[in-house]
Amino acid sequence: MNDQPPLKANPPTTKPPVVKIDTFFPVIAAVWRNENAEGRVWYAATIERRYKDREGNWQGTGSFAAEDLLLLQKVAGLAHTEIYRLQNADRAAGREPGEEG
Repeated sequence: MNDQPPLKANPPTTKPPVVKIDTFFPVIAAVWRNENAEGRVWYAATIERRYKDREGNWQGTGSFAAEDLLLLQKVAGLAHTEIYRLQNADRAAGREPGEEG
């Protein structure tokens, strides 16, 4: 059973992330697909550390302790790889960066 909390929604959109990375929990990442009014598509990542508060509710923070920093590095690397994978998939489908998705 997965006891991990859901990722927080990206504030500017109601769409879910295209990729969730929780391999190195409690440091997690979400990769988001963004598109502007002209149809330009780009990807961005959010990274946070999850923890339970005193009441037992899951919270997220952008603050990382020393023992989290290597996990942060690994998660950032995975997010970077996923963004490049998504960009390459877009190119293979005939969509260059900046074209309508």
